[in-house]
Amino acid sequence: MLTGKAKTDFDKWMKDEIIFHPDTGFNSLADKFQTTLIIEWLDSVFIVLTINNTYYDGFHFYWEINMAKPLRSDQGFETRQLATISAIEKANEIYNSKS
Repeated sequence: MLTGKAKTDFDKWMKDEIIFHPDTGFNSLADKFQTTLIIEWLDSVFIVLTINNTYYDGFHFYWEINMAKPLRSDQGFETRQLATISAIEKANEIYNSKS
């Protein structure tokens, strides 16, 4: 899910803060645990993800990224997991675009 500078900095954070070596165990974790760790890292770099739901012809989930200029997904997702993955991908893009 993470690429570029975001992946490099996340791996360093995993080693320094979580005392967990990403090369030996991160990929063996269930997807839900991986996303949880990524969200914790994003919090530490001040990119805060929030997943909410709304009802419009059925329940839909959407994400918000709270930082200096908040963003909200322009589409709804059928599940919280799909919204979370989309939010992480957008946060990855934002982080990698920083200098």
